[in-house]
Amino acid sequence: MTMFDTRKMNLHSRRIFYFALLVILGAAGELLRIPMIFGLNITFSSIFLLLILLLYNIRTAVAGAAVVAVISYFFGGNSSLVFLLIVEVAAVGLLLRRRRRNLFILDLQYWLFIAAPILFILYFSFNRELNAAITIYVSKSAVNGAFNALIANILLAYIPARKWINEGVYSRSRVPLGQILFQLTMAASMFPFIVFILSGSIFHTSDLDQKALQRSGAIAAYIADELNTWPQQELRALQLESIAEIGKLRDVMVKADNEPMISMGLLDQEQDILVGSQKRLTGAGEDWKLEGIVYRLAENFYIQFPDNNRTPFVVDAWKEAVYIHTSKLPVTPFSLQIRVPMQLYAADLITLYLINYVGILIFVILMSFFSIYTGRYVTGGLRKLAGITSGLPEKLHNHEKVKWPSSGVEEVSLLINNFADMSENVTRMLDESERLYQSLRIQTDKLAVSEAKMQQLAYHDVLTGLPNRLCFTSLLSTLIANHESTASDGLIGVLFMDIDRFKQINDTLGHAVGDMLLKEFGARLEAIQQERRLIHGDMTVCRLGGDEFVILMNGTSRVLMAKVAEEILEAFQRAIFLGEHELYIHTSIGISVYPDDGDSGDEIVKNADAAMYAAKGAGGRRYEFFSASMQARLIERLQLENNLHKALELEEFELFYQPRVCTATGELRGVEALIRWRQPELGIVPPDKFIPLAEETGVIHAIGEWVLRTACRQNRMWQLAGYPELVMAVNFSARQFENPNLLQLFTSILNETGMAANLLEIEITEGFLMQDKQSAAEVLRKLEAMGVRISIDDFGTGYSSLSQLKDLPLHAVKIDRSFIQNIGWDETKSSIVSAVIQLAHGMGLRVVAEGVETSKEYEHLSSINCDELQGYYFSRPLPLFDMEQILRQQQPLLGGSLKEDLV
Repeated sequence: MTMFDTRKMNLHSRRIFYFALLVILGAAGELLRIPMIFGLNITFSSIFLLLILLLYNIRTAVAGAAVVAVISYFFGGNSSLVFLLIVEVAAVGLLLRRRRRNLFILDLQYWLFIAAPILFILYFSFNRELNAAITIYVSKSAVNGAFNALIANILLAYIPARKWINEGVYSRSRVPLGQILFQLTMAASMFPFIVFILSGSIFHTSDLDQKALQRSGAIAAYIADELNTWPQQELRALQLESIAEIGKLRDVMVKADNEPMISMGLLDQEQDILVGSQKRLTGAGEDWKLEGIVYRLAENFYIQFPDNNRTPFVVDAWKEAVYIHTSKLPVTPFSLQIRVPMQLYAADLITLYLINYVGILIFVILMSFFSIYTGRYVTGGLRKLAGITSGLPEKLHNHEKVKWPSSGVEEVSLLINNFADMSENVTRMLDESERLYQSLRIQTDKLAVSEAKMQQLAYHDVLTGLPNRLCFTSLLSTLIANHESTASDGLIGVLFMDIDRFKQINDTLGHAVGDMLLKEFGARLEAIQQERRLIHGDMTVCRLGGDEFVILMNGTSRVLMAKVAEEILEAFQRAIFLGEHELYIHTSIGISVYPDDGDSGDEIVKNADAAMYAAKGAGGRRYEFFSASMQARLIERLQLENNLHKALELEEFELFYQPRVCTATGELRGVEALIRWRQPELGIVPPDKFIPLAEETGVIHAIGEWVLRTACRQNRMWQLAGYPELVMAVNFSARQFENPNLLQLFTSILNETGMAANLLEIEITEGFLMQDKQSAAEVLRKLEAMGVRISIDDFGTGYSSLSQLKDLPLHAVKIDRSFIQNIGWDETKSSIVSAVIQLAHGMGLRVVAEGVETSKEYEHLSSINCDELQGYYFSRPLPLFDMEQILRQQQPLLGGSLKEDLV
């Protein structure tokens, strides 16, 4: 069975279920009646039968009405006229076929023009007369039917029955405003009247019962009182059924109530009649409780209705009903039966209810016409407005003439006027927009050109024209997504690189030269890309920012990645000419592979970056593939960074001191304070491992302040202990000079420790000076004004010359160890160092050679008049205790600490 067949079967089952449910409700509405006076009832069966008519079709509704009629006939007592349910459904269904109109009006028309004539004819055929009773019956039935039609209409309008039956999905339908007004008006009109009639029926029925009970009771009491006055011999004669006493009792009955319609009878012990107020008391002596339908209303008080099968009109049966009062006569074995006919009190009530029912019917008819007229009056303008406003934008755009309706309702008229005003404004706006359209077309063409340019700017680097970081990130994400969806065997490679020592070149030669270098670097990578594309295919060069470049390779292998990396390294073996500058640059390359080295683009780029730093750490000018060990080093670096933040607080730093001696005498002239980190888990961490990390994280400011304060305090303590005055040299990095309160820091520490400013020497690198010479000179002059000495550390490694430093307030120059090592055997180094010493002396600067390790180096430096020496030949960096041992000896250090040559 297909899905369509299953759905169709489910729909069919659902329709059968709801049909059965409505039939059951219709039967319940017919059997569970609300009783009224004259034996009339309010029923609700037609509500559900009309719902079947509206939801299904006329044949289904007629079949449902027939089922309800049969059930009512067999279980509802006197229900001979239930065939009118079938006629009602069929007639209303035919009327609906001809014209879809208000169900209430159609049902009312049925009762007035079809059901009413049928009922009058039937009544006349049974009774040979027409009277008020049949008019009441017809009026009640018409009001009941119209009310049920109104309820059915309301239920269908506000309950999604069609969706339940046909689709099983809840959906609220839209109800016209006129229908809502009509339903509200009719419900508000009919419901109070029906409640009034029901309450009146209950009251009048009870009132009739009380009147009959009181009258019959009074008759019985009168007769009993009369019998109490009789002498015993008359009572005995009466018991013997004496004709004289029986006649006398008849006279008492007549005197008790002379209403001819009321009959009284004296019954013996066998319930045979002895005497009656009338010549014949029909049925009094028989078992009257088995005749017709008898209801007990009170003690010894009953009401008897004739057999229902005699007439289909319950009004007739109600009119012929009789109240029966039975009582035991005192001092006799006889019983008294009093019969009070309902007709005795019915005349006035029939007139009253005739007026009520006919009045209600007339009122309902008038109110229906009034509601229809009012609904059309109120909603007519709205309907016309809805019709006119359908497709209004197209009409206004085509400049069609719109004829706005009028309405006598103020709010509707105001709404129409508002729509008219808005339409005029919209028309003007459309005309203006049409004029702007041509202008916008021109602007659109210009915007398209601008958008293309913006696209270029958004995804390409301005300087080199290469794809930028945004473009690279998007492309890498796309490649990874495609790789996952296609399950490709090829790899995605990321080659991450930057220019070795680019910052020094940029700071030394200027940003203009640096920009030209970046363009040339990108151009050479592009040349490799173009050449490799002929062999490899998908390969993209991007600039991420600064001097960072990346090559993205798709569908490749590790072998091909390595070949490309080798070609890149080879491409930069050749010199680069930038104007008058000839540069030899190198790069370090880190390679990360997807999916081997990560699951996401961010992870792949991060690992390629780590691999590049590993290549730099291995000496640079090489490439490295990412490995797990690099990840371990990254974790170690993170752990080192976390520990570094706590080192000061935990007092893990310590200062070592390396002596500086006079070349001529070997006397101690000063010391250089060198920081050491004793980490409990890692041991002694060398400065070259944690100082760059401290500069990167900003912790260098706190560490530098601690070093400066500790060195100054220790130097002052040595002076107070009587040791010779020494110059305390402290290294300062470029990051420390970023502190805006640097001068205040020096002043505060010098004042706090009491050390003379001329005994403090700040060692700075020449690379820092070349970054911003003017700003550096300003800070250094202020330090010099305070008395602080300034020296250049690692001179010769920063692409500068003494002539470039002549305007700076310097006191000494420290020649880097790379120039001192093997100086006695290397004539080139000897010439360079000799020239530097002569130029420095010519500028009034002292010269310090660092890294002296052999006697040969010492003797050569002495021969070319170097002022001071520092290195392992004299002493290693010493902890505080060992340094104080040397101070206490107060002897020259000529080879004192390291006798053997360290060649």
